[in-house]
Order: sequence, then structure tokens, then C-alpha cells
Amino acid sequence: MNARGDGRISDVPMLMIDDEADNASINTNKEDIQPTRTNAAIRTILGLFTKSCYVGYTATPFANIFINPDAYDPDAREELFPKDFIYSLDAPTTYFGPDKVFLDEATSRVIVERIDDCEDYLPSSHKNGFPVTELPPSLYRALDQFIVARAIRNLRKQETKHCSMLINVSRFVSVQKEVKGFIGLRVDRIREAVKANYMMPEDASAKNVYMAGLRAAFERNFSECGFTWDEVKKALWSTFEHLRTYVVNSKSDEVLDYGRYQRDGIGVTAITIGGLSLSRGLTLEGLTISYMYRNTRMYDTLMQMGRWFGYRPGFEDICRVHLPQGSINWYSHIARASEELRQQIRRMRKIGLSPKDFGLYVQSHPDSLLITAANKMRSGERIALNQNFTGKLVESTLLPIDPKANLENEALIQEYWQAQFSGKIENTDKGWFIPDVDVEVIEEFLTRFKSHSDAILPKSWAIDYLQAIAEKYPKGDVLLVSKGTGDPIKFRLGAQDRTAKDATSEGWRLSGYRLASRGDEKLGLTEEQVQEAQTLAADDRKSKSGKPSDFHYRVVRDKPLLMLHVLEPTDNVSLEGLRVPAWGLSYPDGLYRTEIEVVANRVWIEQMYGSLDDDPDADEDYDDE
Repeated sequence: MNARGDGRISDVPMLMIDDEADNASINTNKEDIQPTRTNAAIRTILGLFTKSCYVGYTATPFANIFINPDAYDPDAREELFPKDFIYSLDAPTTYFGPDKVFLDEATSRVIVERIDDCEDYLPSSHKNGFPVTELPPSLYRALDQFIVARAIRNLRKQETKHCSMLINVSRFVSVQKEVKGFIGLRVDRIREAVKANYMMPEDASAKNVYMAGLRAAFERNFSECGFTWDEVKKALWSTFEHLRTYVVNSKSDEVLDYGRYQRDGIGVTAITIGGLSLSRGLTLEGLTISYMYRNTRMYDTLMQMGRWFGYRPGFEDICRVHLPQGSINWYSHIARASEELRQQIRRMRKIGLSPKDFGLYVQSHPDSLLITAANKMRSGERIALNQNFTGKLVESTLLPIDPKANLENEALIQEYWQAQFSGKIENTDKGWFIPDVDVEVIEEFLTRFKSHSDAILPKSWAIDYLQAIAEKYPKGDVLLVSKGTGDPIKFRLGAQDRTAKDATSEGWRLSGYRLASRGDEKLGLTEEQVQEAQTLAADDRKSKSGKPSDFHYRVVRDKPLLMLHVLEPTDNVSLEGLRVPAWGLSYPDGLYRTEIEVVANRVWIEQMYGSLDDDPDADEDYDDE
């Protein structure tokens, strides 16, 4: 390999792939001291090549977006901030993920079971060496579920497939071993009960307390699995042939080797007990029943602990997750925050920007959940993001001059106009009106609309607020504002004149920060609504003229309104002939304050507030001598 004069390898490109990239790869040291060993090693290796690409994979990217993109070390070179691209891989419909477990009310109600008795047996704050005297009844019920679920899978001809149960109730090895002892004893008692009763008539077997527990688990959870209790009972004995109990931790001598069983054509039935080792990187094959009672307060750690996410072909319907109510609430919030982050990433990609140009944020939690470890988010800052646009009009008053972007935006208007925004188009005195358009269609249009680079965040907020009120306002109106007749055959709006004296190649800021003409929001209203607006104006003490304003029209419309315009810049020879599409979005009045607190990364903060390095109060003044 050849090296350049600076010692870097120039004739061979290098690709580095980093799995679990949010873990050890993150520099957790302060920027003014040497980076952590793993982080420095990765950066140093990348710096050996003139052409290199670092690709990090993780299911929990929270820590990665909070890396300072400007951090630099003379030896380790630039940081691992994902400045060039972030891809969010969409999960297929067969994926057993956070949405199904925590956000979809229909599936969540079946899958998630609340633990309400563990604190009396294994307090969440217990110390190393805590004496376990008994396990909570909810854990024994989960064990019953597991044995019945294994029997159902065997009946479904899945005998050679692995089937696992996760028990995560302590991070201490000593406690894990005691839990294993109690679980092993319980399994032995159930095994003996099944051996004596699985072929017995029900009136006889029902008298056994352990058989009664198994039947209760079936009737409560699996009665619609496609088999009767009698069929499942007869299959119970087969579940114990390859049932093993493991303690999985860094000090354990036991090895959970699914591959060894697989090579022998055996589907192992594994009960795994552990803590940190179960939280990251370990795949529990055929995970069916999960029982977790842990109190970590970090988004990424909680999601990594959730080993129940994955593919469950042929047995998704019998998977169950046992959690305390607090964890259920946390996971639900994190699932929503993760989906919001994915939406931002998709929005970023649709408008063709990279993470170094598009700031990202993560919705914070009111109960002080941490997004990631504090030392992994040093460049993140908690921001109160006010998304309250009730009764307001948000407009794209900073417009791009780029002819290509404007041509694409006008083609976008034509595309949606031709499809009538999936609605029924009506004529007005000043263009065309489409009532009752699905909010999702409006969101999709705005997302695809190419904004000026400095107007991307306001557009994102407008979309976010539209999503925030979508439950109450699932429909909106669309107004195609046209000067003159326009051309409805070619789906071309008549352009409206606007002065562009101060416009430059950097962009065009509309004079007065106003796009729509006064009275535009009256268009599309019924006579009754116009009359109602007039009445409101007459009773409005703030109205000097007593005539309706756009605000009054906004109130009576009582739904979001998307207005689309095409502007023709005047008073600027360099822009002659240019057509510039623009949008405005008005929101109904009377909504309660909607304020979302987020933790934003450095790019987002600098987009909003300017460079963080320009703070005059950051350092004391000094004179060079």
C-alpha cells in the first residue's frame, strides 16, 4: 500500500462497520481531555486512510446524534458524528417491534402484562447479596405461560425450533443464582405434576395445584391459539425433554449455545436469568415470554433491555411481556420518541439534506428519564420547544431562488392538484378550493416541498403541530390561490406579484413577512360561515373596524387550511421570469397549549440560535502581548 507524504494510505479505500455503535464507540470523556480508548482507536484507524467510510449500526441511535460534530483531536482526528447520512431501516410487517408491543392498543392489551407484586419480593433498589426468600407469584404465572406456550409451539410442529424465556430482575450475580434456584425448584414440581397428570381425565388433573396453574395460563392467554386445553395438556410432557435453566452473566460458567442444539436437530427450551449480559448484543432465540423488573432511567438502555423485539414467525400471537407499570409507561414514551426521530430522519432525506445541515432532537420525558448516559450527550441541550400555533398562520416567507427547486415545487403542486389532493375540487373567486383533505396528505405534500435551507425547521414545526392536533382535526382544507384565471387544464396557478428588491442568490425574504393577501382565508367558506365570522368581528372588542379578519375566518373554518401560491418577483432584473411556489398553513383556534420539551443536538441548536462559539460571556476578555 502506498502512502502520501502525510503518511496516510491513498491507494486503498477502507470501510469500517461498527455494530452496537452507540455503546463503547462513543467518546464519554470531556472534549478537553483525551478521548476514550475505543473511540480514539476507531478515529485513528479511519485517519490512516485518505478515503474511509465509517458505518455504525444500532437500534438505539440516541447517543450518536448527540456527538459534537465539530469535535477534533490532533491525534484521533474528527469525531464519529454521522455527518454524511443516517438511514432509518423500516421494519417489515412481520417484525415484533415497539409499535406492536406498546403503541398499538389492540395488540398491546394482549401482549403486555403488568407486574404489581415484585417489589415485595425483589425490591428494585436491592443490593448485592440480597437474600431471596421467595419469588413473586407473577413470575410463577409467567413461568406457567412459558411452559404452555412451548406446548402450543410443539403442537404447531415447531419442536425443532428454540423457545426461550427471559427473566431480568437483578444485575447482581448472587441474586441471579438464587432466582435460578427457585425457578429450578418450581420447574421440578411442575414437571412431576405434568408427568402424573397429562394423560389423566380433567376432573382428576384439575385437583393438582400446578396443573390448575397451567390451565389458568392457557385459558387466560392462549384460548384462541387453535388448540383445546385437552390437546395442550397432552403435549405438556414434551416441553420438559430439552428444558434447561441458565444464568447468563459475565461470570457464569454456563454457556447458552443454541448452535450446538441446532446441529443436533434439537429445539432447546431455555429459561435465561441474567442482568447486564441480557441487555445488549445477546439474541435469545425464539424468545416467547419476557419478565423484567428493572429501574434504569435511560432510553437506550431500556430499549436494549427489551430483547423481546425481533421476528416471531409462527408464534407472535403467544408472546407475552411482563413489566411494572412505570416501565410500560417509559417504553411507550420511548417508542413514540423513537418514531418521532425516525420521522425527522425521513423528512431530512426527502428534502435532500445531511445530518450536518439538519438538526435533530429527541422528545424528553417528564419523569426525568435520560435519553442516554449523561457523558454520551454532552453536546445535547434541553430545549422548551413551543409548538403552539393555535389560531395562527405559518407561512414560507423565506423562499429559495434556485430555479431547479422552484420547478420541482411547482411540479409537486401540479401533481397533487391533478389528483385533487384526494378530494373534490371547487371553484372560488380567486382560485380553487378542496375541502376535507386527509391531514396525512397535507403532511406528505409539505414534507416533499423543497424549502429554503434556513426555513426547514419552521416547516418541520408546522408539520409537527399538524400531527399533534391530528386526533382532533384529522381533515384539513386546501386552497390553490391564483391571480387571474390561471390554467386548470395544465394545473398552473396564476402568479402573484411580490417585490423582490432585496432578494439575493441566498434567498428571497418577503417584505412584511407576509405571503397570503388579507381575505384569502375567506375563500371556500359557506355563506353561513361568513355570516358567523361577521358576527364574531362585530362582537370583537379588538376589531377596530368591526369587519372580519383572517383570524375570524380561521375560527369559523375550525380546521387546518393549507394555502398554495406561486409568486412572481418584481423590481429585480436578475429574477425576471422566475416563478416561486410558496405555502401557508393556518390552524384552528381554541387549542390548549401544546408544548413539547426536547433534547436537541448541536446542529439543531446552532440552526436556531447561531454558533455556540460566539458567546461573548463564555470567556473573559484578554489582551495579546
